[in-house]
Amino acid sequence: MRRRKLPAELVVWLIVGIGLYRDKPITEVLDKLDLKLSNHLGDSVAPSAIPQARKRLTAQPLEALFKLTAAHWTQQEDSDDKWFGLSLLSVDGTQFRTHDTACLAEHFQYIKYNENHHTEYPIVRLCALTSLRSRLLHDVVFGPSSTGEVSYAKQLAASAPAHSLTIFDRRSFDSVTKRVLHILSFSVAT
Repeated sequence: MRRRKLPAELVVWLIVGIGLYRDKPITEVLDKLDLKLSNHLGDSVAPSAIPQARKRLTAQPLEALFKLTAAHWTQQEDSDDKWFGLSLLSVDGTQFRTHDTACLAEHFQYIKYNENHHTEYPIVRLCALTSLRSRLLHDVVFGPSSTGEVSYAKQLAASAPAHSLTIFDRRSFDSVTKRVLHILSFSVAT
């Protein structure tokens, strides 16, 4: 008997796999990850359950997975690689296009060139806190392109771990320094 509900754990792995193998069909991704379309009882699940399961899965489990793996991997990779005892980080942003759907256009918005023209696709602004040594992501924030990079950089300043030195873009630095609790200063012996 075929069921129509995929287990949440399988859905999370499938979402990660689709991100890694985005040029492959879902059935091939399932094969590559050695995942079976079956529930916890071993009953087979209809392939039509995949889109339904993706809609049921909210952002919270994927965000939790990202934060858990980011914390583990960055601690593992960067723990012995310090500069004067400090972890070295950077904050930088970018923009990219996303699919042109009504929902995404409403949330992320288009960039308007003038009153009558805008970009062909909604534009997402992303800002990341990255380890300079391992190039692993510590934290990421994203949203509409109408929100400036400085706003996202401020959110990431709170994510920088203690005993770290974070490099910001010049335009972000002034506003971010107001939120930084620890200021690093060097004394040069003469």
